[in-house]
Amino acid sequence: MKKVYLTFLLLFSLSASSYAIAPITGDTVLCLGTTAYFSDSTPGGSWTCDDTSIIKIDLAGKVIPKVAGIVTIYYFVGLISVTKTITVRAPIPVITGPTHVCVGETITLSDTLTAGRWSSSDTMVAIINSVGFVHGKSKDSVFITYSYSGCTTNTVIYVDSIRIPAPVIAGPTHLCIGSTITLSDTLTHGRWSSSDTVIATIDSFGLIHGKRRDSVLLTYSYYSGCTTREVIYVDSIPVPAQILGPSEISPCYPVYFMDSVPAGIWSVSNNLVGSIDTDGHFTIRQYGTDTVIYTITSKCGTNFTSFSTTSYSCEGVKVIRNNAIIFLQIIPNPNKGFFSTNVRSDKNEPADIMISDLLGRELKKFTTVANRSFDVKLDLRPGVYLISAITARGNYVERMVVE
Repeated sequence: MKKVYLTFLLLFSLSASSYAIAPITGDTVLCLGTTAYFSDSTPGGSWTCDDTSIIKIDLAGKVIPKVAGIVTIYYFVGLISVTKTITVRAPIPVITGPTHVCVGETITLSDTLTAGRWSSSDTMVAIINSVGFVHGKSKDSVFITYSYSGCTTNTVIYVDSIRIPAPVIAGPTHLCIGSTITLSDTLTHGRWSSSDTVIATIDSFGLIHGKRRDSVLLTYSYYSGCTTREVIYVDSIPVPAQILGPSEISPCYPVYFMDSVPAGIWSVSNNLVGSIDTDGHFTIRQYGTDTVIYTITSKCGTNFTSFSTTSYSCEGVKVIRNNAIIFLQIIPNPNKGFFSTNVRSDKNEPADIMISDLLGRELKKFTTVANRSFDVKLDLRPGVYLISAITARGNYVERMVVE
């Protein structure tokens, strides 16, 4: 009997060592909430595992994860088996972010689990980079997937194309403070908004109310998240600055008037006394009093300021203002930006000097004393500039040419 038993064991051992089972095929990482299938090319076997609290496996190799952990599955053919160790991981958190994007625009998706990898199911519809920026390319829907250690989660993104062609905002682009205009869009059921309600407000019907002089960006948003925008300019009735120039003039010296607010129009009230050109150069026709007028016009209206001046002969101008003689010397003129100024007067009084361009923009300002030469060095482009001298008893404006 003992001899028979030993013979059986020897035969079984030889049979087992000569019978090989193929390796188990299937994933080594499973995610909770998914189902996996394992197989083996060796027929006739059965499946089991070493921890049924982690997974459930049936006779066909179907595995349903229960909790996260590590488990070994077995495939038996008779008394012979092969094994495979698998890891069950917790599911990846849900992707958060918008579900719509316009063609040509970008949205951002995110996941609370970091170090994962983003991918798109169709890069012709939308692409996504490593930080979750989704860029819409063509109208359709696409699956965006976030993967980490063999586990994935995904969301559907809809790419809308209402911006091709772009919806058109129709209506004026300017309005005045206190007035209203109406905008409309070729798409209905959208929503209007203003980038700055201190400047202008807009209601649900596209009615804009101007509140402060400035520009504002108005946006029309469609339900899908696509938008179109228009810049609206809120204007006010223009207010010119005070005219600078001499109140007493003579043909002895060139006479110029200036205003720091640009784009105005010069005129005079009495063309018999003199005329004025677009640069503010006054030409004396006869001696007398005239009114210089500077007018500014905008879409909201017209406003002006005026300045009275009296022309005298060269001899007569020397006895005005209590015998004051006030004029401005610029030496040399023309120059290269290096010159000296001298306010000539019968008194050594303080004088404020301002150098500006023809648009009234201040380039330099300083205080000197009449009858003293003051050297000036400026890096100026070639062109025409205005220099004004103001004392307690009057002012004078001279044109300077930089070559």
